Amino acid sequence: MSLTKVSYSMITGTPANVLDFGADPTGATNSAAAIQAAMNASKAVYFPAGTYLVQTKLVPTQAVDLIGEGRESVTLQLKVNDFGLETTVSGRSVSIRDMTITGDTTLTSNAGINLFDNGDRPLERLEVHGFARQGIKIVQSVNPILRDIRTYNCSPVQSFAAIHIDKGATSCVGGELENIYAGFSSRGVFLNGCRNIALINYIVEHCAIGLDADTSDGLINVGWFEANTQDINCVDAIISRINVASTVVPPNFDSSFSGSTNPSFRAIPVYFPAFAGMYNNDTRTVSGANTFTTCLFNSNFEAYGSSITLFDTLNILTKGVYEIEWSATFREITASAQSVAGRLINGATEISGSYASSTLDASGTVTITRKVIAALDLNDAIKFQFSSNSASGRIESVAVATPTNQTNATLIVKYLGVEQP
Repeated sequence: MSLTKVSYSMITGTPANVLDFGADPTGATNSAAAIQAAMNASKAVYFPAGTYLVQTKLVPTQAVDLIGEGRESVTLQLKVNDFGLETTVSGRSVSIRDMTITGDTTLTSNAGINLFDNGDRPLERLEVHGFARQGIKIVQSVNPILRDIRTYNCSPVQSFAAIHIDKGATSCVGGELENIYAGFSSRGVFLNGCRNIALINYIVEHCAIGLDADTSDGLINVGWFEANTQDINCVDAIISRINVASTVVPPNFDSSFSGSTNPSFRAIPVYFPAFAGMYNNDTRTVSGANTFTTCLFNSNFEAYGSSITLFDTLNILTKGVYEIEWSATFREITASAQSVAGRLINGATEISGSYASSTLDASGTVTITRKVIAALDLNDAIKFQFSSNSASGRIESVAVATPTNQTNATLIVKYLGVEQP
């Protein structure tokens, strides 16, 4: 193959070199136009060692790979009062690797990259820091992939996450965040509407919230939380955790987890592997006087005023000893209900020590909490049941107009280990 011209690229078929399009590797002048031209011209764009200042948003016009010479030698400075690089339509997915991406926290809307429909397009070996808002945002993607990402100093005074994975208008399914460090940010990672996402080797420190999950389910496999105001916050979410450690024992997981949109409520050997609850605009009424009724856990976080029934059974997937705590707030429909009770059953058998009862107070309400330790076997099926001396008894939380994190029935499960012989 002959040389096409004397340039930084030299050979046809190689990635477009931003220097050929006039980019300034010293960072002294705005290289946005040159980088945009390179992205328009080629599906692969190469950044040699240097610092590249971007003061105008970059908008890919096709699917493109952005390739740096190395995370330590290439810096992309996105000094834009918006996302510095953004896609908003399908067919323009972006892969980025081997560079550092920085922002400018003095610009209040400054954010890093925002990628739409970016499934199976890895972001890897990146350092992302110094943004007033998000560092990385992935929207409406099937199988988003982030590997070997180091983020810090993102959204230091606002409530955005260093890494934000969002369902957008539909969903975000699958995906893997592997070897992720998030530190000194408002939030480390925010999962919104994500399904079956995995965080592997996740380290987060000095954040207001280490992992924020809303209407999501996923797994942390090996995680370390240190010096965060709150390690994990779940709203309407199930986050299973394997080999998770924290400077606080047990880990500083939010005690107001509530709801679950995952129909597979599973118990595996982790700290608080699952937490389920009903939001306060939903009611469960007993089926009859002095008759135990199984409580169906559900979520109506996204559909106010409607009830989406998801599960009534906790299926045990690992044999061992478990701590199970149930809590319920009971309220009478009429003055006829006076006593209420709750219990856990394994199959059709009541779990010893799980039964508790009480009488309603003068306002017609009472909250009962019970914790029990039980040896459970593989495929045991655990249910929470409640009863009242009158068919007018029900489980109901504080009456407010819209759902909050207050729950009227909750179930917390903690695996304690293998039963000793």
